[in-house]
This record gives sequence, structure tokens and C-alpha cells, in this order.
Amino acid sequence: MKLSVFSLRLLCLWCLCPVTLLSHRHPNRRKDKDVFLGAHAKHKHTSRIDYKLKKQDSTKSLLIKTEQLLRIEEHDFAMRPGFGGSAIPVGIDVQVESLDGISEVNMDFTMTLYLRHYWKDERLAFPSGSNLSRTFDARLVKKIWVPDVFFVHSKRSFIHDTTMENIMLRVYPDGNVLYSVRITVTAQCSMDFSSFPLDTQNCSLELESYAYNENDLMLYWKSGNDSLRTDEIVLSQFLHQGV
Repeated sequence: MKLSVFSLRLLCLWCLCPVTLLSHRHPNRRKDKDVFLGAHAKHKHTSRIDYKLKKQDSTKSLLIKTEQLLRIEEHDFAMRPGFGGSAIPVGIDVQVESLDGISEVNMDFTMTLYLRHYWKDERLAFPSGSNLSRTFDARLVKKIWVPDVFFVHSKRSFIHDTTMENIMLRVYPDGNVLYSVRITVTAQCSMDFSSFPLDTQNCSLELESYAYNENDLMLYWKSGNDSLRTDEIVLSQFLHQGV
């Protein structure tokens, strides 16, 4: 197979704005003035580019406005919503994207999935005339409280980060929150091959809160039996009976 390769050509800034100074009275000072004026022009040109980039990149200012809208600085988000009261309910739903592999040698399986969390945090409520939600990325997730759900018996897992972290946070005016992440996880699966080749293996993936018990956080399936959805899964060495 022939691969097509592209190259990136970089141009230095000072090459784009040459300065020529003609002087007949002081030929010996010509070189010094050329250097001085060339550096000055380079500084002005670079300053204009930096200003344009800064003007175009409004990410920081938008994030500050978001924090003011959601009153991030007015609350201690190290504490769960409703701390001291009843347990906060956190709904879960899962969409399995692929079952990437099953290893009989390592006694594990690998799965890629979308894990979504639903809860309400009244501290994030904001006024909205249109009653529309606002969507944010991973930067805001690090500044608010999110459920500490983890995979039991997980060996390895990671959140996809190409081209950016696959994390989405959606906040509604009444404080309801949707938090979604795309994860690949490898988990332990104890297999019994005593009936091989007519054996049936059952691999489970369990979710729990790492720090909170049932008095503080209650996990439940968001849509009952419809909370677990799968795409068409095809395995080379196994017959798939259900997830």
C-alpha cells in the first residue's frame, strides 16, 4: 500500500518583514540601524499576531463567564450535593460500543463503552429564559462534584482523549446534570473450561462508588432494563448470547 505523506513548511516571522535602510552620510552606522529597526519591526509584527491570536481565542473568558453563571466560587464542590441529608440518587446508563477481546490466558475481557451519569446539583442551577441546557467539556468537570464511579475487578481502563478528552458535561437550568465519558476497560473474568468445548462463560462488569456508601450515594439504572444498550457485537471465537 502506498502512503501519502504531507509536509509542513514553517516560515520565520522576521523573514516576512525585511527592512532596508539607505544612508549615504554615515555608512558605518548603517549596519547598526538595520539591526535595530529590524528587531523593532519584528517586535511590532509579533505583537500584532499575538493580539490577533488572543482576540480569536476567547476560551478563557468564556470559561470565566461560565463559572460566574454557575457560581462555581460560591460553593464547596468537594462536598456532595445535599451533604448531611439523604443519599443523592445517581442514574446510570451504558452503551456498549464494542467488545474488543476475550483472553482465556489472562482471564479477562476488554470493552469500549459510553458511561453516562445523571444527578441533580441545585448549586449549579442558573437563570435561563429559554430553559435550554449548556454543554461543557472536561475543564469544568474538574471544578465541580461528580460521582466517583469505578469498575470493580478492573485491571486497566482509560478515557479516550483523541482529539480531545471524550468527556461531556451538560447542565440544565434546574441543576440537573448529565455527565458522559467514553471508556475502554479491561476487567477480570473467571472462566471455567471444565466443559470445553461445550462451555459457557459469564463475564460481568460491576459499577460502584469508590468513596461513598449507600447513605451518601445511591446508584440506579436510569431507564430500567433499557439502560444497557449494545451495538452489534461480533466475536471470532465465541458465540455472543447477550450483554
